[in-house]
Amino acid sequence: MVVLSVEEKSAQADVIFDGKVLAKKCFYDATGNISTSNTIQVATQKSGNEIPLLIEIITPGGVMEDKAQIHFPGLNLQVGDVGTFYCTEKNGKYFPVALSQGFVPYEVTEEKLTAAEISTITPLNITGGTQDEITINGTDFGNTQGSGTVSFRNADNGGAGWVTIPAGPHYILWTNTMIKMLIPTYTENGVTVAGSGNIKVTTSSGASVQSAQQVNIHYALSELVYNSQIGKIALAAADISGGYTMKMSSLFSQNTQAMYALKRAMTTWRCNTGINISLDTVNYLHGITAYNDGYSSISFDEQGLLPAGALATTVISVSACNNEGIVNWQLSEVDMIFSSSALWNTGSGQPFTNYYDFESVALHELGHLHLEQHNNNASSVMYYMTNSGETKRNLFNDSGLDGGIEVMQNSVNPGYSCNSFENIVPLNGGNCSMVGIDDKEQTAENSVTVFPNPSQGNFTLNWNDFTKGVVQVNIHNQIGALVLSRTFTNQNSASFNLPLAAGMYFIELQSEEKILTRKLSIQ
Repeated sequence: MVVLSVEEKSAQADVIFDGKVLAKKCFYDATGNISTSNTIQVATQKSGNEIPLLIEIITPGGVMEDKAQIHFPGLNLQVGDVGTFYCTEKNGKYFPVALSQGFVPYEVTEEKLTAAEISTITPLNITGGTQDEITINGTDFGNTQGSGTVSFRNADNGGAGWVTIPAGPHYILWTNTMIKMLIPTYTENGVTVAGSGNIKVTTSSGASVQSAQQVNIHYALSELVYNSQIGKIALAAADISGGYTMKMSSLFSQNTQAMYALKRAMTTWRCNTGINISLDTVNYLHGITAYNDGYSSISFDEQGLLPAGALATTVISVSACNNEGIVNWQLSEVDMIFSSSALWNTGSGQPFTNYYDFESVALHELGHLHLEQHNNNASSVMYYMTNSGETKRNLFNDSGLDGGIEVMQNSVNPGYSCNSFENIVPLNGGNCSMVGIDDKEQTAENSVTVFPNPSQGNFTLNWNDFTKGVVQVNIHNQIGALVLSRTFTNQNSASFNLPLAAGMYFIELQSEEKILTRKLSIQ
């Protein structure tokens, strides 16, 4: 996400009003995708043409029997939510501006006195969507839950405001002195991502108390709640290779540098978690008509599907089955759309201050393919937003990596299996790299040579007919990290003496017209 100002949202909105969510219902839209109809009671209209007291706001995603779709980013309103809505209007239906940014919940000031206190929370380090249990100790919570709730900091906006967990299967125990519950990323009403920060307990009387302690939710994995049952989601063998083959749109395939940046991001995940994802560089798609059409896709926003304020969106489509009385879910398709208007840095160098780093954004979207939700760690690749000029290309010590590893471990576990697909087949370190792999590239300029190869770091690179102008030479290691970058003008060769560790490297030659990659083996 790119955070929009109030002025920017107001300029895009047809109407602005305060209201309350009364009900919601999922449905299939005309393209076969799942959407949610939210019934809103309008309290005060602030701008735009006069609207009815009850209106319908449409948000993407939801659950329909044995199918579900989750959008990143999205807006998942909860029944009872109260706040300000920024909406566009079409045929009597309303759509939030910039999805999650189109609703600003009220921060209600509690006026009721309460004797309730939160004394301790255990554990303070935990994960979400993994059915890990947290215990809240204190006093005067009420002998029964009733309408009482627990709220966490919102991971979809960096911890600003709360997500309140309605009564449901995440609550295990509620007594006057103790609450036990599972950390959620989904409730009966939709995505509800609990993030790091302090927590709030609201009793049946409506009085609230906040904790002094801060809970660290290390990462959050996607789950589903349907018919009051928490369902696990696993990756699957959705193609003949035992994983997911992503098809590019024709327009995306023409942007060679974006494709290479995507490959570097894919390599980073593949070599760290073993996820079986690949890129079809032969067969292209001509437009994305539905997110559940049987093809996992990557495209630029050719059809205006990307919400305002989003650099990219990922939509995961999942299918359910009954496994000995337990409903499990498997990821059947993933679709990614990148902004066609953003200023992108698609190279491996540092972006200019007003450019967004394509590889970093792709790494984030591929985290959603790993079934990861957002977290409140601003240094993590799974933080909800990014800044221009910023790069996040390394998963070292990243909470997102830990989440991705758990998803892969879960997905090969027979207990997560479903009847729809076989379990995903993990990659190993010997076949994880995608850097330099391209059908068209393999038949390109044979005049580019590396000698000796293998070497001990002392080698000569020749590019006789590659270009006669400026050449940038980048050397990447096996997981795509940049280890060297140099620029040459009016040269056709260069000698290197580099203290590189033994292993496989990839030399990328980049000119104004083209990019070429050669393998380098260091012994």
